[in-house]
This record gives sequence, C-alpha cells and structure tokens, in this order.
Amino acid sequence: MVVVTACDWFEVSDHSNCAVAEEAKNFTGRKLASDAGVRYSTLPTKDCIAQDQRIDGGDGSDRGRVRWVVCLKGPDCDEAGMF
Repeated sequence: MVVVTACDWFEVSDHSNCAVAEEAKNFTGRKLASDAGVRYSTLPTKDCIAQDQRIDGGDGSDRGRVRWVVCLKGPDCDEAGMF
C-alpha cells in the first residue's frame, strides 16, 4: 500500500534567492542568471528588499544591481530564478 501525503513545497516562502551584482549589466538572463560578478545568497525576502532600497533606491526585484526571486517552500532555494 502506498500512502501519498500532501506537502506545501509549491507554496511561496518568506525567503528568496537574492543576487547582488557589481554592475546591473552582469545579469544575462530574464531573472538571476549572470556571467560573472554576482554574489548569491538565500535570505529572508525582507532583507533582499532592504538591500534593494539601500543600493538601487527600491527599483524592484527584476532590475538594477539587486535582484531576487521568492523561493518555494521546498528545497533548492539557491536555484530559484537561475535563468
């Protein structure tokens, strides 16, 4: 007998894959992909937003030097948005 249980891995979490680039042009993809000069961290989303406000003037998750993608509740947050 196989028992299947529901999990919440497909719900969003309060953490993000947060990326800070030396220059905005270092991002090469639609989200967080880069060729070099980018530091990645898994952080609470509120911390990514604070970095964005401090470094980029709060221009959002998909432009400027600070970008982030909110993670799902499952594993592999460090791979979110790497395209």
